[in-house]
Amino acid sequence: MLFVRWILLMVLTSVLVCCNQKPDAKDAGQAIAVSKSLTHIDDQTEYLANQAERFLRRFEYKDAIEVAEYLLDEYDRNPMIAKIVIEKAKRGLEQRHKEMRLYRKVMEE
Repeated sequence: MLFVRWILLMVLTSVLVCCNQKPDAKDAGQAIAVSKSLTHIDDQTEYLANQAERFLRRFEYKDAIEVAEYLLDEYDRNPMIAKIVIEKAKRGLEQRHKEMRLYRKVMEE
């Protein structure tokens, strides 16, 4: 009987954890919209910081910058994370532009 209760507890816990997960946004606009649907400010800011970092890891620099700037402008929380994301994303965009210029130069020759 104790084993059955333990199994039931584990199943309920996994269902609750699964249902409380917030979706990964496909772009900055969706990330901001999902954050607005969350009730607590801490949840909103944590979600936005996580999404900004996720966009950065996926080389989606413009979305990372947009979410990080929104986080700074609207909440003024997690400023270090937002500033780091913005800095890294801008460097990534600069590198991408350099590579594109080099590619065009090579293709013109």
